Amino acid sequence: MKFASGIILAVVLFVAGDWFGLFGTKIKQIPDFVHIVFVTRDLDTGKPIEGVHVVCTRPMSRSVCSERLTGIPGQTEITFGVFRNELASWLFSEEQGFSLGSSNEMSLSFVHPNYEREIMFVNDDTIRFRRNQQLTIELKKAAE
Repeated sequence: MKFASGIILAVVLFVAGDWFGLFGTKIKQIPDFVHIVFVTRDLDTGKPIEGVHVVCTRPMSRSVCSERLTGIPGQTEITFGVFRNELASWLFSEEQGFSLGSSNEMSLSFVHPNYEREIMFVNDDTIRFRRNQQLTIELKKAAE
């Protein structure tokens, strides 16, 4: 009986210790993709703008995302690669957010022939708070 109680106590202590990270933890970076839907609207009228393209760049690289028209006027979905950070121990893992990698920044340019180019900068915090959300971008008519 004492032997069985000792084994149970050891297992409980090991699980509790691992939960609190007493036996070590490490951050694992797992390749993943993030999808963000953008709605582009005219700044003056508020109407959706069709045909807007998104160009994503990171330092020393271009075209780091893919865009897909959703079929809804004015909406564009972009997909780009990130690292999903997890704090892992022997038994448990906890999500720590996303990372763009060493550059930690990406710029998105919204391009349309009749509108001024709008640039949005994205970093790790933006991805954490904005993923799986719909963002509205307002474009100003280009001067003729």
